[in-house]
Amino acid sequence: LKRTFLSTVSHERRTPLTSVRGYSEMLVEGLGGPLSQEQREYLQTVMDKGDQLLGLISKLLDVSRIEAAGVELTRTAVDLRALCTEVMNTVAPQCRRKRTQISASLPEDLLLVDGDREKLRQVLVNLLANAIKFTPEHGEVSISAVNREGAAPKVQISVLDSGIGIPSHLHEKVFDLFYQVDNSATREYEGSGLGLSLVRKYIDAHHGRVWIENGRDRGAIFHLLLPALPRR
Repeated sequence: LKRTFLSTVSHERRTPLTSVRGYSEMLVEGLGGPLSQEQREYLQTVMDKGDQLLGLISKLLDVSRIEAAGVELTRTAVDLRALCTEVMNTVAPQCRRKRTQISASLPEDLLLVDGDREKLRQVLVNLLANAIKFTPEHGEVSISAVNREGAAPKVQISVLDSGIGIPSHLHEKVFDLFYQVDNSATREYEGSGLGLSLVRKYIDAHHGRVWIENGRDRGAIFHLLLPALPRR
């Protein structure tokens, strides 16, 4: 019943929301006549909130698909260095709005990973977007990667922030479906409690590992460990 509910509700809401966003975009472009600056700002808010809802719906659909059939991977040799750079460009507008400094340390000889590029992209977007969201203005977020070479080579990716952090006793709990660290009606940070659950499901499907450490001074560090392809 839960799977059916998630799938039906998500599908039924995607179509009208897409229309709301599409018509708002046409109004912003002036197809319905000239707009004042204030009207443009209102419509931009409508579009931003529409994108937020569409993102939530996409996550709900992902959850319903995974619960019905598990995670299906389309494997290729993934260049994580290029993927991390692409994801940093994706979250750049969010960084600008929060005045957050974002940096990367990605070695040129980073090993390739045999994985699903799109799902790994979703994992990195979720982790970086969360890091930015929970970091106060003028904070810092960084992403780094290192090779763990040996009989079974791996790549470790770490996302660090200078945000509010996660209590140690909740480091595993935050990966539960729909879990929120702050479940109060007046919580400061918006969220669905789906992103980190999907992160773990996707990393598990790659036979990898995800875990959390506390930052040295404050904030949190999310680590990913993924099996890598042998160096050629």
